[in-house]
Amino acid sequence: MSNKIIHIIGGGTVAHIGPHLALCAPAYGATARSLESICASTSHNLDVEVHLTKMAGGLSLETNKDISDLIDGIVADPRSKIVFLTAAMCDYEHVGPQDKYGERLDSRKHDQIQLNFFRAVKVVGRIRAHRKDIFAVAFKTTSGATADEQYVAGLNLLKEASVNLVFANDVNT
Repeated sequence: MSNKIIHIIGGGTVAHIGPHLALCAPAYGATARSLESICASTSHNLDVEVHLTKMAGGLSLETNKDISDLIDGIVADPRSKIVFLTAAMCDYEHVGPQDKYGERLDSRKHDQIQLNFFRAVKVVGRIRAHRKDIFAVAFKTTSGATADEQYVAGLNLLKEASVNLVFANDVNT
């Protein structure tokens, strides 16, 4: 049997609304690439697989669903032992059609539009839902939070998703 695998998922996702219009969680894979370098040099008995979103230079991962499907495949592979989910995931999706090839909103016809969003399903909990033997590492980003608030946000993610470790960071501090 081949080696056990460390999976590193990085970059940012997109939630399509229509052509030329989408929400995104901007992230470009720097953390995933750094982890790849660290894991490759210190994990002698484990293979390292990096999965980057299109935003980070990858080929096929783009949406939260793409990452959810990837996680399902990782969980199904008995060789998977560690997962780092560094990817920034869109927290919201558009209420209504989500079709990047659908009808385009014409800015010449509409000076203003109103969009409604709903909370996206969190996928990080899928990692250990059926595979408690996988060591799952998640990342929690806050904005303008105190150290205590970051701690609480990370602790909430740790408990809700049943992951083993959470790295919390703040974009402003």
